[in-house]
Amino acid sequence: MTDADGASRSTPLRRRLRDLWADQSGATALEYALMLAVVGLSAVVSYQSLGQVARDGAANGSGGLGDVGTGVGGGNW
Repeated sequence: MTDADGASRSTPLRRRLRDLWADQSGATALEYALMLAVVGLSAVVSYQSLGQVARDGAANGSGGLGDVGTGVGGGNW
């Protein structure tokens, strides 16, 4: 915006937004936050998947300690 003299006048908010847009230091923090979010999400998904595999293995596995040494469950001792 310009006034009657042709001089540029900008509000403090507009100046602050322009300065924030030009500042690159916040980009690094944002990148780290996004990487942290991706790592955290992958950890949660991995733990859930591992839990499901363990639960399915326990449900479909051997009958407990009663089958130890009988050859049930694929173990060759």
